[in-house]
Amino acid sequence: MKNRLIYSFAFFTILTFNSCGLFGNDSSECDEKLIKQTKKIDELSEKLSDSENELQYRNKLDSLAQTFSKNTKIEQSIKPVKDITLPRTNIERYDVFGDFSVQNKSINIFIPVTDENLKIKSFTNISSSNVNAILIRVSNNSDAETKKTPITHVIEAKFKFDDFNISSARLNQDKKLKVMVLNENTRDISTQTTYYKKCIESVNRYEKLDCRLPTIKPFKPNEDGGDIITGG
Repeated sequence: MKNRLIYSFAFFTILTFNSCGLFGNDSSECDEKLIKQTKKIDELSEKLSDSENELQYRNKLDSLAQTFSKNTKIEQSIKPVKDITLPRTNIERYDVFGDFSVQNKSINIFIPVTDENLKIKSFTNISSSNVNAILIRVSNNSDAETKKTPITHVIEAKFKFDDFNISSARLNQDKKLKVMVLNENTRDISTQTTYYKKCIESVNRYEKLDCRLPTIKPFKPNEDGGDIITGG
């Protein structure tokens, strides 16, 4: 009964995501709705029996989100680094690489990681008036920090422009896309998203890591990185 109640709240939370334009709407009303629903789920999760551990619960919520959200169409997989051709030998954790196609309206993303359990959980458009930029949140459902080295795996994901509501004309003009990666176990990343947006707006240029996130408590693991990918 408790589980059914939790999943009911999770379902309505996901519907709220969809009605607001998943992760891409700056409306304060939408943010308030999502925060309220998330709090309800978190409160109920604390009442679960000992036999239902937190990791299983989080994974089920992620599965529900993938079932009902419009963002479920993305393809993602994780492969050992030995099976991937890296763009350079000194690549670091979260040093994104890939490309995009204006003709196909698609974005191919590769994310080097040091933990094979990391998965893409959410993503959003954080472009400014002059810089194309997206934010991808990854997580292994843990607050623990991941190792900085060595790179052991690479997350591969395929997106469509519509996933981010990003401008084809702008991408075709600039031939560049800044991709930020955030490893964060908190579902509500509005604080971090606001920081990235303001930073990208202020720097107004395509630079690799000019908008690294400062340490923000109590968010964990609070790791980030990124790079510029090209296309046309």
